[in-house]
Amino acid sequence: MLSNQGARRRTWFSNKVVTGFRSNDTVALTFDDGPDSQFTPRVLEILKRHGARATFFTIGRQAELYPYILRQIEDAGCEVANHSYSHPSFSLLSVFKRVAELLHCERAIGKSGQMYFRPPFGHASNNTPFWASLLNYTTVCWSVDVKDWEIKDPDTILDLLTMNVRPGAIVLLHDRVETATDASFYDREAMLTALDKFLDKHKSSIKFKMLSEVFSACEVILADWDKSLSKDQRRLRQREFLALKRNAP
Repeated sequence: MLSNQGARRRTWFSNKVVTGFRSNDTVALTFDDGPDSQFTPRVLEILKRHGARATFFTIGRQAELYPYILRQIEDAGCEVANHSYSHPSFSLLSVFKRVAELLHCERAIGKSGQMYFRPPFGHASNNTPFWASLLNYTTVCWSVDVKDWEIKDPDTILDLLTMNVRPGAIVLLHDRVETATDASFYDREAMLTALDKFLDKHKSSIKFKMLSEVFSACEVILADWDKSLSKDQRRLRQREFLALKRNAP
């Protein structure tokens, strides 16, 4: 078995990220971009109803706005981790700015935050996981993304969860959406409905846990997630970001 501290040792000074783990009966639930005053408490209600726990990858400036939601997450037996302070693409930042984003978010979350980092958008090029590891962070991505951030139909999200979630998966969902191509995607109703139905259907056969619980009991799966960007790719990514709508706090 691999402890939480052991998980960090295995990725210490490493450019690899955690994308899953080995288990016959457990799934790790993760939620990005919160906390949100409207939707995060509802996620917690659903988790409690079905006996599930989750890790919330938190944006630092949202943590500053809603510290009481962070307390609600912890009181519910769940945990908070680092999702940067302002949700930029780390692929477009200097090393100095990447480190500043991590540390600023860490201060906003406080001492109770877990030392796990998820890069916004999954953009982890230019050795981002390595630099995070120097700050004692394990970079955690995912193995299942049902694109709840751009799908409005709960049945479609539910079908994607059913088809793709298996024991050992790290599932990416969003209790809040920071940026989108359409402001209507900020509404989390479809995700909430799908999550409720999915947990109800599988709670007798699958254990839904936090990352710290998984890392203390299971062997993690590491993968190369880092991809260097050419100048043309960087310009394309910058143009894509100009098209995104930012969710006003």
